Amino acid sequence: LPAMVWTAKPDGHVDFVNRRWSEYTGLDLDQVRRSGWQAAIDPQDLPNLIESWRSMLACGEPGEMEARMRRVDGQYRWFVIHCSPMRDDVGRIVEWYAINTDIDQRKRAEETLRQDEARLTAAERDIRQTIDTIPVFVATYSPDGTRTFVNRTWQDYMGLTLEDATGPSGKTFPHFYPDDVERNDAAWKVALESGEPLTIDVRVRRADGQYRWHTSRRVPHRDENGRVIRWYSVGIDIDDQRRAEEALLVSRHDLGLIINTIPVMAWSARPDGSPDFFNQHYLHYVGLSIGQSKDWEPAGPLSEYWDLTAAVHPDDVDRLAATWEAILASGKSGEAEARLRRFDGKYRWFLFRANPLRDEAGN
Repeated sequence: LPAMVWTAKPDGHVDFVNRRWSEYTGLDLDQVRRSGWQAAIDPQDLPNLIESWRSMLACGEPGEMEARMRRVDGQYRWFVIHCSPMRDDVGRIVEWYAINTDIDQRKRAEETLRQDEARLTAAERDIRQTIDTIPVFVATYSPDGTRTFVNRTWQDYMGLTLEDATGPSGKTFPHFYPDDVERNDAAWKVALESGEPLTIDVRVRRADGQYRWHTSRRVPHRDENGRVIRWYSVGIDIDDQRRAEEALLVSRHDLGLIINTIPVMAWSARPDGSPDFFNQHYLHYVGLSIGQSKDWEPAGPLSEYWDLTAAVHPDDVDRLAATWEAILASGKSGEAEARLRRFDGKYRWFLFRANPLRDEAGN
């Protein structure tokens, strides 16, 4: 037989091995009688093998064992050993029959798979630790929008466990500011139905009851057929930024009130000289609208294209335009006097003073 076959007495002592068994191990029957066969077993596997063999002998039921067997050249290969008892007419065991099947390739494949799984598990653990450490919300959702995972940052902020935050209960958890719920739900519904990414700013309630602004970005993950199988979401705290923007708007509003209240004419211009702001006092004085005052493009000499000169006394236009061109060219402060026509046609003398505003680089 091409297989490795052996037999044993009811007490477990080997009484036969076939030629294939002897050729593989280099041991003949005389060498393997009684316990001599143990020399062919890997010492690391021998204790378990003996224990399994004794258990099989005690219960008298068929079974199998796995062990590495030494080949004649010293190499060990994995085998599965199938053992079955043969009984006489009254049910007594009279002989044990066994066959050893080489499973080395399978065992090596299993070991490779085990190592790969161990590496994958370690990598997943590292990724999970990283995800739990970063100071942003990370979450995953099923295709229907049910939350399936949230990172530690999310849990700590909300004061919830992973179990509380996921599944059917997590899907309806009221963690958005009441005024943002309807807007978020509508946008999320559109994203789920269309499969398109979603970015939305919402206020999220912290465990202590405080709401903070967050940007939520949700993107779909698709399979090879293009079907959405998961949604990934990140939430970034932008509360400080939003508050700064709101404070800036308030500051600009307050500054605008001041500028429009003071009894002087204030205006500003871009680096190329094109005006971009006039206060109310200026507009009321000259009787211009904002559109009229800003309708200027630097396509030639300033004295020809600067519509502001429509309100300047004809005798003062060239001098004022030359001063303004010199200020733009030098980037330095400057001033000039000129008569400015009021909306009723009367001219009054004004001192025009311009100062540059520079950035950190001096531009």
